[in-house]
Amino acid sequence: MSIYPTLITIGILVALATIIKYLGGEMLIAGYNTSSAEAREYMKEKGIGAFVGNYIYLLAAIILAGFLLRQAGFVWGQDVAWGFFIAVIVTMLIRVQRFNPPGELTTGKNDKKQNIIVLAAIVLSVVITAGVIGSIYWASRPPQYIFHDKSLQISGAYGTALNYSEIDSVRLATKLPPIGYKNNGLDAGPILKGHFQVEKLGQCMLSLRSAHGPVIIITRKNHGEPILINLAEPAQTTNLYQKIKSQVN
Repeated sequence: MSIYPTLITIGILVALATIIKYLGGEMLIAGYNTSSAEAREYMKEKGIGAFVGNYIYLLAAIILAGFLLRQAGFVWGQDVAWGFFIAVIVTMLIRVQRFNPPGELTTGKNDKKQNIIVLAAIVLSVVITAGVIGSIYWASRPPQYIFHDKSLQISGAYGTALNYSEIDSVRLATKLPPIGYKNNGLDAGPILKGHFQVEKLGQCMLSLRSAHGPVIIITRKNHGEPILINLAEPAQTTNLYQKIKSQVN
């Protein structure tokens, strides 16, 4: 996540929390605005605005902490932060039920509805978390480079099939060029897969397993994205370069 979307997201959450907690914005809370006047008065007196506002402040702090951890070099900082983000939302949904008016101001039907909402939120959080972990695991697996008669197939996440006739040049650089921001892909420390901005090359397709050189740089005749490839060990990268070069020749 780049700094601008992060700051915008944090700013929106802080503004929302401030409105709800200090400026009488309880009507922004789901379920509050559809309650009866007596129920709203009860929830307001019990401090539902301060409760929800504080939780939204916490959500903003979690996003900021994840971003700072990622910038400090902790590869999974943001992923861990998003896990906490989901857990905090579920906790808030469970705890906010204590603001429901007792007795005649609430009904068993409403209680059942609230329980269904909380259960659905928990299930959704578990599914989302499992999906994120699974997608990261799948995307971070090393690709296979399969040589066909007329094309090179790169398997796995963000894989592609590259016809040898499309290749304009193949070279082996000793160092990685400076990698800019991610357009769409996986950024897991030394593992970079997907579409990134690269200095002097523009948007490129990366399949990198090491933060160090050498790196194979493939350019295409049709002005498509250059492809940058390396493996965990320099010798493996060199061997792969020789195979690609022989196929192109």
